[in-house]
Amino acid sequence: MKHLALLALAAALAAGAVHAEYLLYGYDDEGFDGWYMRVNEGSVPPEGPLVLGTTAPAQGAGYASLTIESNRYYTLIRAPEGFESAVAWETYDTIAFDVRLSNPQGWNSFVLLCRSDTNWSYAVAQGQIYAYQSNLWVTFRGPITSQLTNYLYSAQWRFFEFAINQAEISTTRVEIDNFRLERDSDRLLEGVEVYGFETNTMDGWASYRRGVAAWDTNNPALGVGCMQVTVTGAVGNWANCAQKTGALGDGPWELNSNIMVWIRADAGTSSNFAPQLLVNFGPTNVRIYASESGGHVAPDGLWHPYTYPYNPALADAATMLTLTWDVTCDGSPIDNTFFIDNIRLLPGIVPEPAAAVVLALGSLIGLRRRR
Repeated sequence: MKHLALLALAAALAAGAVHAEYLLYGYDDEGFDGWYMRVNEGSVPPEGPLVLGTTAPAQGAGYASLTIESNRYYTLIRAPEGFESAVAWETYDTIAFDVRLSNPQGWNSFVLLCRSDTNWSYAVAQGQIYAYQSNLWVTFRGPITSQLTNYLYSAQWRFFEFAINQAEISTTRVEIDNFRLERDSDRLLEGVEVYGFETNTMDGWASYRRGVAAWDTNNPALGVGCMQVTVTGAVGNWANCAQKTGALGDGPWELNSNIMVWIRADAGTSSNFAPQLLVNFGPTNVRIYASESGGHVAPDGLWHPYTYPYNPALADAATMLTLTWDVTCDGSPIDNTFFIDNIRLLPGIVPEPAAAVVLALGSLIGLRRRR
């Protein structure tokens, strides 16, 4: 019976999108939506040609695939001129795309740049892909800020460009798919809810050593409440300020690989303010930074979703689970206040249509309903 229910739920999920988005580049045929390899002076083209990959794409029929053989700074591919008129950029919140690396080991950096015709560049989204994410699709997201919007409408800022660098010669294939635009509001119900902060118990979250956590009902991201965290003490530019113990049974951690947290930071928040999750997958401690904006939150008084990736194998082997919010910033974080709501679990990007099955598993095991 449970098997039939799972299949029914998977079919329902497969029938409709998890959240609305605008696919800008799908790389589904050998035209690659006009993208090509950069080979002009100063660039390092990949050793292998740009080819169409068809093995388990993140979406659609294919993806862009390139072979690399060294640890040089590779400029991979970029879009043709004229994208500034392609879309109403300011009506979206985020640029997102999926990347898959073969055997990433040690430090690496993957970045999407917006580049001008005079070779100035703006980093839209960047981050590292870890060894446990080898041969898996990993989503990168970057905010569409007012500064980026100005560039995107300018005739002088003509290119999108992917680049990768790695410390070790381990990754030999880079695959890119599903370049899309997203609205934050479309992601409110994505994945499986774990902590909704709907009552003053705050789902067991509490103040910790250098902070005060309190229930707040003023403008939550979803539902009737959220958690307000105020930093009251610090060691230099760091503070640990809120904690949830006994979390192992709160959700299907082992079936997912991303913690999505909605965070609001008001104007006046210290610059480079970065909430981090210190996760004790008993007995292993892991510090997790948000994938977006270099781990920093936007101090604009608006709710935004931030993604904290983790290795599900650690959750599967854990005997206990404790979550702690730490913060860092420029200068002292004392007297900074931020808000947290709608903490959810998301699977990684699973090739269609299998994604629906994984999401359904998580939903059956860890479904939370707002009260």
